Amino acid sequence: MERKDFLVTEKAIPIVVPKRLMVFAGHPDDEIVSCGGTILKYQALGSEIIVVVATSGLGGYAKTAHKEDILEQRKQELDLVRTALKCRVIELG
Repeated sequence: MERKDFLVTEKAIPIVVPKRLMVFAGHPDDEIVSCGGTILKYQALGSEIIVVVATSGLGGYAKTAHKEDILEQRKQELDLVRTALKCRVIELG
């Protein structure tokens, strides 16, 4: 891990910058809603970002007639995250 100094007041405070930051999300969009700012902060500091998504998020739409459309939309959202954040996305389910 690398240390960097940031000026908060008149005194520089060292912080630890991890080489990699792994974010776990229950389903697509959780990573952005819950810690998007943290992801952007550490990406700007040079950390490699890895997002692990546990499910497709379709569980909440079990009785919906348009499940396939929702699934496609979720995949497109993950692709946007992958592109916008320049991060690796691992889909578990």
